Amino acid sequence: MTGHITRTTLDLIPPLEQCLFVPIDVQREFCDPHYDQRGNDKTVAVSEKIAHISPLFNQRALRTCWVYYDDNANKPRPKKACGGFYKVTPAKDDFLVCKNNNSAFMMHPSPLENLLEDEKITTLVVAGVNLSACVKETVQGALCHGYDVILLEDLCANDNHCHGGIGLFQSNIRDHLKYHEKFGSSHKAAGKISYTTSDVFLELVTQKHAKTCESSSIPNAPNKDMSLSDNFQRSTQKPQPSWVKAMKNLSKLFFPSQYRPQ
Repeated sequence: MTGHITRTTLDLIPPLEQCLFVPIDVQREFCDPHYDQRGNDKTVAVSEKIAHISPLFNQRALRTCWVYYDDNANKPRPKKACGGFYKVTPAKDDFLVCKNNNSAFMMHPSPLENLLEDEKITTLVVAGVNLSACVKETVQGALCHGYDVILLEDLCANDNHCHGGIGLFQSNIRDHLKYHEKFGSSHKAAGKISYTTSDVFLELVTQKHAKTCESSSIPNAPNKDMSLSDNFQRSTQKPQPSWVKAMKNLSKLFFPSQYRPQ
């Protein structure tokens, strides 16, 4: 049975203990323009944004598993493989998983799959490099193994060896699932495939405060039926709960000034 791609932001995140943030191959060989001439402006920007958002996800109980490439998977070298991590520093409580294929599910046994089973994970929140290679194939593997997937399209990029944007990714995933449906899968490729980091962050904030808001009627609680800008405007009233400051910092966090549209 394949997994499915989450369809609506209102049902975006299941209980957080069942989710895992999975950045893929944020390493110098693929992201740093000065290391092997594969990296580019987009891989640099995505690496910096992942470095910013991972600690915030961790603060909101969305744990992180860094998947990295190493030819010598029997003796993983997270600090040295492919030049080491680029722009990011895994936290001491983060998981590290090595792969030696495009897909983290192609190894037998698969360290990632073992981790997901041990931690009772049902949903992967995926980001990283390369969108058209390792990210795509790991997503395909996750779906075929029965996991649900949320792709953060603004936290994905291709280096100079890979091509194709989010549209091609969506098409490839749908074709992949349709192929596997022929073998008895009950899930169909339908609905949205990718979301933005803002979608997920808003859902995390809302989920964290939902019970508190229901029990105490906190004014200005986040409303998932409103846009982010509407929530920002609504939040100017007093008193302001703690989630407001985080929401107001989203634009600066996800889009540092040098990467904002001019």
